[in-house]
Amino acid sequence: FSISWSNGRRNLAADCPILWIFAAWFLYGFVHLIGGMAFGAEPMEAAKIFAFHYLPAFLFLGVAVRSLRADFLQWLCRWLPWFNAGTIIIFKLILQDQVGIPFNPVRKIAPQSGTMVVLALMLCFERPLTKRWYLFAANAFVLLFMQVRAGWLAVLAATLLWALLTKQLRLVAKVGAAGFGALLLLAVLNVSIPGTPDRGGRVTAAGILARSVAPFDEQLAAKYSDESAGFNETAQWREDWWRIIWHEVHKDQGTAAFGLGTGQPLSRLAPFIPEEEQPVRAPHNFFFFALGYEGWVGVVLVMSFQVALGALAWKVWRARAEPFGLMLWVMGLAMGFFDNFYETPFAAVPMYFLFGVTLAPMAPRLVRAAQRAALSVGCP
Repeated sequence: FSISWSNGRRNLAADCPILWIFAAWFLYGFVHLIGGMAFGAEPMEAAKIFAFHYLPAFLFLGVAVRSLRADFLQWLCRWLPWFNAGTIIIFKLILQDQVGIPFNPVRKIAPQSGTMVVLALMLCFERPLTKRWYLFAANAFVLLFMQVRAGWLAVLAATLLWALLTKQLRLVAKVGAAGFGALLLLAVLNVSIPGTPDRGGRVTAAGILARSVAPFDEQLAAKYSDESAGFNETAQWREDWWRIIWHEVHKDQGTAAFGLGTGQPLSRLAPFIPEEEQPVRAPHNFFFFALGYEGWVGVVLVMSFQVALGALAWKVWRARAEPFGLMLWVMGLAMGFFDNFYETPFAAVPMYFLFGVTLAPMAPRLVRAAQRAALSVGCP
């Protein structure tokens, strides 16, 4: 083996800067982990916070999987819609969480990212989309049934992006009009189904509208649901918590730059979070997660990583006219800013894995860059 580091480092940095950003972000998190434990943080709690930094490594598993099976996304599009809709309808709607979803790490948490991914996959790879319209409709129903507003926003943003990229605005408008008409009919008929125990209440068309507008106008939401105050509170306590984190971090220059450390979960800052619910590590926003624990240095690193992901997804779109990566990126940002997503393994692992699968067309270039940077094998 002969090592060619000087040219290799330059080539690798030019070809795949995301690797350097990931390395810097990982090392910064590792320093925080060691520092937190040195100052008395519980090792397990500190390690759980550190997961925010090593979970992106599942990108490389995704690259490896697609390098072995080029049609992995098409295969996933065939089977995941059945599995996702089936498990949520059976275990959440019919069994009402009396039996947990198999292989689900938390009994009362549904795989929210699964429904988003299914709808994006079917838009990108189902040809024609009308062939299995019933599966698309079933997963759209699941999305509304789970009553997670961040998921609604994520799918809406990704669908609009897909329509713009593929020039399918008219089709999206037709599907949207049909969906609105179906909800209007359900509202007129006053159809109501039992909601999941962890989300509360019953699912109605009026309730869906109320839940959507409650964060912006509680009085308007009250016209459609008696639970409008609760819908508003679930958004308000997040905003209150974010304001507290912002205030605490900016008390001095040191914490502004490097954060509050991993010694205590951020929920300790919020007096309105009950003691029995402690500790809550993630404030339902990965920006404030990074800011709270690691300051503006952490924010710059995590946002740089997201920009690099988006840039790679854009390159895949330009090279292959495959918009799935950009849709994943937009959905991840929407979920990340309003829910526990990139901080939690059960959401971040499948998302990063799918990013790797999507970005795998760039893998040959990455492999060549790595070969130039590391090893040059002389063969006779």
